[in-house]
Amino acid sequence: FPSTNNEDDVDDNPLNDYGWIDTGEAFDNDRLWKLLKTYDRYGALIAASASNNGENKRDDGIVEGHAYTVKQIYSFKKYKLLNLRNPWGQFEWKGKWSDNDTK
Repeated sequence: FPSTNNEDDVDDNPLNDYGWIDTGEAFDNDRLWKLLKTYDRYGALIAASASNNGENKRDDGIVEGHAYTVKQIYSFKKYKLLNLRNPWGQFEWKGKWSDNDTK
């Protein structure tokens, strides 16, 4: 990653970019989004999951406890979208912005 001089940019050391603080808050959402966008821009391998004890298929198609590949990170106006790939290929997102969403 290139060297950063702007305090809003992502630091060269990933350990400095997680936003961990001692108040119990794990990370700041805006900082995490900037970090994800930067890693996506540089072609980093990014994964995501929904926490659970074991695997549980939700009504929206997400399987809790299952790992997904983050294919693309995209922002448009107030919307922040993750394009996820399910390596199983058996279940598909059924919520807003899904292939079958009519809005």
